[in-house]
Amino acid sequence: MTRVGLLQPGSATIAAASRASTTVLLTIGPPLTVISFIAAEGHDSASLAGGLLQSSGSRLTLSPGRSTIWCRLCQARAIPTGPGWLFSFPDGSAGMQPEATMLKALIVGGYLAAMLLLGLLARRRRVRGHEDFFLAGRSFGPLLLFLTLAATNFSAFTVFGFAGAGYRIGYAYYPIMAFGTGFMALSFLFIGIPAWRAAKATGAITPPELIRHRFANRWLHGAYLAVMVVFTLPYLAIQPMGAGYALQGLLGIPYVWGAALVVVIGAGYLLLAGMRGDAWTDALQGALMLAGLLAIVAGLAAALGGFALANQRAFAAAPELFQRPGGGATFTLGIWLSYMLLWLLCVPVFPQLFQRFLAAKDEGALKTSAVL
Repeated sequence: MTRVGLLQPGSATIAAASRASTTVLLTIGPPLTVISFIAAEGHDSASLAGGLLQSSGSRLTLSPGRSTIWCRLCQARAIPTGPGWLFSFPDGSAGMQPEATMLKALIVGGYLAAMLLLGLLARRRRVRGHEDFFLAGRSFGPLLLFLTLAATNFSAFTVFGFAGAGYRIGYAYYPIMAFGTGFMALSFLFIGIPAWRAAKATGAITPPELIRHRFANRWLHGAYLAVMVVFTLPYLAIQPMGAGYALQGLLGIPYVWGAALVVVIGAGYLLLAGMRGDAWTDALQGALMLAGLLAIVAGLAAALGGFALANQRAFAAAPELFQRPGGGATFTLGIWLSYMLLWLLCVPVFPQLFQRFLAAKDEGALKTSAVL
């Protein structure tokens, strides 16, 4: 559990965890300046005045020009909210203790092991030929097709980029993503169904093969293949990067090791069972992400006094985040509409999503997944 509280200007608060050794002292003085951040023995301490940071160790960090302080050892944070400073720290924890790190490692390890296990179970269905490996025998029903499309679309950008953009720009960013994703579902009908029909009729199992059969032009087939490979690689590389940073923050392991671990696990279940193994793991990951999202939103709302109070505080601190242009007047009407077209026309032809159109069992599966 993480306790969260709000410190008003000019106040001083001592926030103690369940162990006396984890007492954290946050002293706030006008005008919304952190005067001192003092942790227990063995933790970092620092004083901040006029934007200067003095620290007894390297674990407490404050980037120049930014106002968030963070003790990596005890994981205490102080963030300006406008009317005060929002602070949070883990309950009953002296920080990144060995037992806490071990628990996180067990959870992450169990999750990764479950991915490999699903790959092994999917392999028991036997992979017969190229069509079965690349398209799971064109057998995906509505629910599995929806889950694999959704989980595939949730990338490192969804977890890190979208959250950061929402924090910086405000509520203006959320309808752009929501409506854009909703309109994207229309492409299941006017792109997915025709592509599925053509692939079924010609026996094509990849998008480049579909182009070759449709236009009978090997040069166009080669050009399409080259474009898919070249422009997908940067997007593909972002995914292990995001996982590497996530594991670095959770477990403290080097970023490169975390990224490599995720690549090995993903390649493992993909090579074991092809598209079927990929889709089964997608279904589990999609369900976990949805459950985690609901739990986190509900937990944060409860910690901040409910949705209404949290929004009132946010509005008082930064009312521009509640307007359509967003923070910094980022989204003019033209940019807002451009984003809508971007998701509608771009995402459906991502190779990782287009391939799944061809794996549908029938047209009804595509129609139902579009509705979902």
